[in-house]
Amino acid sequence: MKTHELKTEPPYFQAVLDGRKRFEIRHNYRDFEEGDKLLLKEYDADVHVFTGRKVKVTVTYITEYAQQPGYVVLSIRKNGGMNDVELSDIEERLNETTQGEWFRYHDEGAPMNIIGTFVDGEEKGIGEFYHDEDVDFIVNAPNDMRRLLDEVERLRKENAILKSQKVRQLTNDICDRNNKGMQKLSSE
Repeated sequence: MKTHELKTEPPYFQAVLDGRKRFEIRHNYRDFEEGDKLLLKEYDADVHVFTGRKVKVTVTYITEYAQQPGYVVLSIRKNGGMNDVELSDIEERLNETTQGEWFRYHDEGAPMNIIGTFVDGEEKGIGEFYHDEDVDFIVNAPNDMRRLLDEVERLRKENAILKSQKVRQLTNDICDRNNKGMQKLSSE
């Protein structure tokens, strides 16, 4: 199995992200195989730039039927939930934001609210917003995101423990049944 990094234009990327598009048509110069992973990177061809959004999918089936020579249709499945790449990208973006406590202030006569922080003792503007709801969301975003990432990590650990306990219980149940069967055979 290989992982292939591929450019994907915004409307097609969004359709994969939403789960509406479950295939890719690609030139097969990479010799795609079932089980390969595709790291689809959103690429805006109009401005020739990657947007920073990514999604990882798995190739589940490949066909050349009714395609131009050299092209294949890749049936894809979006990996369950948020994958490690998506979570680490979120954490990386969070870590790259302006550090420090964010706050709202309003300049006299200005039609907008300004979000700022203090960097090395000096006030630094982060952004200007016209709607109070946007300001509240943005001011709280760094703390909210950190808490959400911590909660995802906690839930992943809890899920791993529960899976381990379930496997242990199933193993014990199977052993108990086997022991009862052996006891029954030896008593006959």
